[in-house]
Amino acid sequence: MQTEYDLNTLQIKRHGPLPGLQEQADTTRVRVTMMLDTDIVSYFKEMAEQPGNLSYKTYINQALRQIIHQPGVSE
Repeated sequence: MQTEYDLNTLQIKRHGPLPGLQEQADTTRVRVTMMLDTDIVSYFKEMAEQPGNLSYKTYINQALRQIIHQPGVSE
């Protein structure tokens, strides 16, 4: 084991919801079909292409979850 690590090269793998949202996440999933703009899907696919990242669909789900939990957004 190394005595020191370079944190700039450390790769972090995260699974599941973003930190702070895990207790609010519902584990039930529903399949939906929807049309999204190409640039939106490309943005999330680029995020997902990084090593150790989640699928682009999970990132879209997390982004939507963050929006509905913002103050002032009606339920």
